[in-house]
Amino acid sequence: MERGNLIVQGGCDYSLNTKPDIESSQARLRAFALAKLEKYNFHKAHCSEALEMCAESVEKSLEMLFYKYFKIDLTDKPENVPSQAELKEMRMDEKAVLESIYDTSFKIKDNDVWCVKLNLDYLLKLYENKNVEVPKKKSNINYNNSNFKTKPKELCKLYLKGSCRFGAKCKFLHEVSSDKTTESSSDTSESIKITFELEIRFPEETLYPYQPPLLFFKSENPTNVIPELTYLKVTARLLDEAKVLAQDGIPSIYSLVELLNNEEDIINFIQFDTRTFPEPTDALFPQLIENEGLSEDKPSHYKKGAVNDNRYNVNMKQILQDNKEIAKRWLEKSDNNRYNKFMSDRKKLPAWQKRDEILNSMKKSQIIVISGETGCGKSTQVPQYILDDWLDGFNNGGTEHVEIVCTQPRRISAIGVAERVADERVEKIGQVVGYQIRLESKVSSKTRLTFCTTGILLRRLEYDPKLTSVTHIVVDEVHERSEESDFLLLILRDLVKVRKDLTVILMSATLNADLFSDYFGNIPILEIPGRTFPVEQFFLEEVMDMTNYVMEENGPYARKVKKGKFN
Repeated sequence: MERGNLIVQGGCDYSLNTKPDIESSQARLRAFALAKLEKYNFHKAHCSEALEMCAESVEKSLEMLFYKYFKIDLTDKPENVPSQAELKEMRMDEKAVLESIYDTSFKIKDNDVWCVKLNLDYLLKLYENKNVEVPKKKSNINYNNSNFKTKPKELCKLYLKGSCRFGAKCKFLHEVSSDKTTESSSDTSESIKITFELEIRFPEETLYPYQPPLLFFKSENPTNVIPELTYLKVTARLLDEAKVLAQDGIPSIYSLVELLNNEEDIINFIQFDTRTFPEPTDALFPQLIENEGLSEDKPSHYKKGAVNDNRYNVNMKQILQDNKEIAKRWLEKSDNNRYNKFMSDRKKLPAWQKRDEILNSMKKSQIIVISGETGCGKSTQVPQYILDDWLDGFNNGGTEHVEIVCTQPRRISAIGVAERVADERVEKIGQVVGYQIRLESKVSSKTRLTFCTTGILLRRLEYDPKLTSVTHIVVDEVHERSEESDFLLLILRDLVKVRKDLTVILMSATLNADLFSDYFGNIPILEIPGRTFPVEQFFLEEVMDMTNYVMEENGPYARKVKKGKFN
């Protein structure tokens, strides 16, 4: 569409498949997320499924769609690979090389997403000449009247860009005619400019180049000229090549770009490859539509809860494998200077002196109260003591599983404590240590210590009343009484009678510790002393001397001195 100097290259029409009045910002965000996923040539129904499965996270949904469409076995991982730090350094070296080779054609998007822009005219010519993707309409009636002449319609540029919002009412042509002459065909080819893009993503804990990255072949300005299946087939060919190179740990991005420029190889693969991809009618996640086990007496809206009933179901085989990997990585941290520095700081906290006493008390009593003053380190250290003790036991032949949930009274404290603990363990948030609050979650299958708000744990109790996989519950700042915290304590007092293997730790300020001990039947109280922090005074003049700062002679902050004082 051209109006003066304004040229609209494309857009997204939400009016066709959504209500004209979107009631909430959440619906707008979902519509935007669906449109973004569809640009990767996945079916819309599958994009919607993935969003629901991945809690509306676009990045996680994209990973899930990639795994499902290309049948990736997540359990197939190479052995004897370098550490994550070494792998990251290898990727940085490869990135520098690609930037020098492709210059502006190579870009880095958000979250370390690599993109290489390509001009592959042979793909465009292949489908323009064959006209395989656009169904033809019936030809116009010929009245055999030489005096009857019709002016040929121009091709609709919006239609070529993807979709025309005017539909059948558009005054331009919505078909690519095969009766065009070579000259008109070449003119059309010149008017259609498609920039293809190879997008490379690296998921968390990726083992690239010993493991293929996530590859997406798409176009910057999608059109109806090239079918979606073609993009998926090309991606499959690239993935096959990346798998071969990954066996020897060879960086593959340059080879993949060169493969895309190999016209003969790509066209032969498109024409003769017989692999199939999920149909729009096939469910990627059958568990979302299966409602087996639901009572017919339950109301219809309860069916939505059936999806969440399996949210915390666990695969013990996968958990055992993850536990081995977590324990192995924890042992390797003994050589990490940053981890050792954090450990030396942790040992200076008053809570460290009570570490063994806390662990022994948990073995003797199912519920304990830890009373500690501000600054003693109870919030960040006690959950880590439990986690480290489990890792020690696991590396010494233990087979037990641990999952710690630590509640915080406020969302900001849940995020802050989780990030601090992750830093002390030299890990990314969302791996072994994560957090979950309303509308935001940073957890994974490898998360063993989750910080969350009290409301999140209560919501989890709705779907899993016995907290089947949880082994330890830490209720921090329990002295900050609220309806939610009191209700949680009421539930936990009954739950420990059913779950004899569940340990509950209540952490409180010194004033109200006896109150909670009496409520749970005179349970033991452990006291952690606080500590004072030294305070030093530095005056402005001293700071200026220490920093060698020289003030401007006649500046606004310079002290005015009368001339008479120097006489």
